[in-house]
Amino acid sequence: QEFTQAIERWESLSGREAPNPISKSGKAICEDFVFWMMGFPLGWLDIELTRTAKLRLLGNAVAPPQASLALALIEPHDRSHHYTKTSDY
Repeated sequence: QEFTQAIERWESLSGREAPNPISKSGKAICEDFVFWMMGFPLGWLDIELTRTAKLRLLGNAVAPPQASLALALIEPHDRSHHYTKTSDY
């Protein structure tokens, strides 16, 4: 109940209803909830992996909304100074 407002806000922004946050065992977070919370498109993680493997992938992933924002903030700037040619060494 502590996170109800945040979940409802993300449902509104994403246009998708939140899946149950609790796993079927009732003892851990559900990987589908993590997937939804990070903003991945539907079906992105519909592959045959264990729950643990899916959570590992999600834990090492970049949330698409964050990546989009980062790219949008970088795009207007001249990025030429960020790249160094190997011949410069």
